[in-house]
Amino acid sequence: MHKYGKIKNLYKFDPETKGRLGVYTDPAFEHLEGANWHLTEKIDGTNIRLIFDNDGRMEIRGRSDKAQLDGELVENIERQMHGVLKMYNKTIYGEGCGEGIQKGGRYGKKHFVAFDLYDNVPGRFWLRQTAFELFDAYGIRRVPVVAHLPNPDPNLWVAYYLVQEGMISQYAGDGELAEGIVAVPMADILDGNGERIIVKIKTRDYYRKQLVPHIG
Repeated sequence: MHKYGKIKNLYKFDPETKGRLGVYTDPAFEHLEGANWHLTEKIDGTNIRLIFDNDGRMEIRGRSDKAQLDGELVENIERQMHGVLKMYNKTIYGEGCGEGIQKGGRYGKKHFVAFDLYDNVPGRFWLRQTAFELFDAYGIRRVPVVAHLPNPDPNLWVAYYLVQEGMISQYAGDGELAEGIVAVPMADILDGNGERIIVKIKTRDYYRKQLVPHIG
């Protein structure tokens, strides 16, 4: 079964200052920094996979096949997805969030919120914007797309400054800061290892913090 890959941070960690250096963690980010990126709010929860087989049966798993899942969360997801679109050979990736999961009590009762759609065969993520259209059409709860006006074509600089200046959570609706942003290029771009390019910008790393100058 396909496992969701680790998402790289935007900038490298500086062990001396415990801050972030002004150096990207992936050279691809530098080449694509001015491109158009799809920005979504990062949710504080536990990684969940909804795996649909050849017959449309759904299996609920965590980040790994051995991950132990909260029983109440599983029951709530089963109710949440009952009667929703039946899929075949696909995996919906998302977060299990809510009261008692990480610090996600502000999201309400335990539930599932989608952020990616994957074709198990041949093995490819859908474009995020297309996946979100499907989620919306069939009433599948999903993470919010980050409001980025007056920047209709957001890039990595926009994403960074939104978090650095303090971005209010759309999903929690409590007026508090969001966990951060997850960004994926609007175009379908893979790295040299055939993995999708994706980056996270976490509030705890960047809010009201300056990047550490890099020398050399």
